[in-house]
Order: sequence, then structure tokens, then C-alpha cells
Amino acid sequence: MNAQYNLKPVTLYVAAQLYEKYQLQAQKQGRKTAELIHNAMQDYADEHFKTKKQHERH
Repeated sequence: MNAQYNLKPVTLYVAAQLYEKYQLQAQKQGRKTAELIHNAMQDYADEHFKTKKQHERH
């Protein structure tokens, strides 16, 4: 995580089975589960929170 200085802790409620999948994937990659979830949230935001200007360019 690059911007650790500007992170806000949050509480998320997710299905136990989904969280276990993230845990397993994190172990396989030698990373933290929170890092994978953080990255997934960022990917979602990058894809779905586009401004009108950004959308017009595509």
C-alpha cells in the first residue's frame, strides 16, 4: 500500500466464505488480507467512480 499515511480504518461486514477466499489468496501471495481488500476496493473505485470528463474521453 503506497498511501498508508492517508488511510482511514473502516469496519466491513462480508460473507465469511468470501473473507476466507481473500485470506487464502493473501497467504499464497505472501501479502496481508487487508491489502488485497484495499486493492479490490481501489480497483472498483477506478472502474465505477469515473467523473463525467473521464467518461467522455473513453
